Amino acid sequence: FLSPIKDLLNLGYSDALQGRSTGYNKALQHLLANGIMGDYPNQTLDYEAVVIAKGGLSNLMGVSWQETAPREVSLSWTTETNRFNAFSDDVVILLMYNKEKSFFSILESGTRADGSLDLTFPEVYAGDNVVGWVFTGNRDGVKTSGSYYLGEITVS
Repeated sequence: FLSPIKDLLNLGYSDALQGRSTGYNKALQHLLANGIMGDYPNQTLDYEAVVIAKGGLSNLMGVSWQETAPREVSLSWTTETNRFNAFSDDVVILLMYNKEKSFFSILESGTRADGSLDLTFPEVYAGDNVVGWVFTGNRDGVKTSGSYYLGEITVS
């Protein structure tokens, strides 16, 4: 499940105390310990337990996402900043996973100061269930916030 996003996980865990482990290994450890539900062979993934990033930047506050029109989704958050760990130019990184197509999409086209971003899913996503996580990355390319699970949307 996590192998297609190894590079993103290595970024997401880049400022956490990891020892010699890669971000991918840390995320996989966490998933195996906390994200598998049920008994073999009837196991499922607990998407809410998946941690994409773990770092010292402040999380986004007041985050929500919703479908605003068919295949159009809006992600919004409050624009809270401070001079210690929440900067206006922190990049907002949105990771989405299409459960039916087993496909990840990454969007990083907004900043903390923007307060929102909009996206349009392709037509082939109609009827699919998409789960999402969001976190921020600092301008230095090293520091991140912890990831936040957004929940699941059924694309109309």
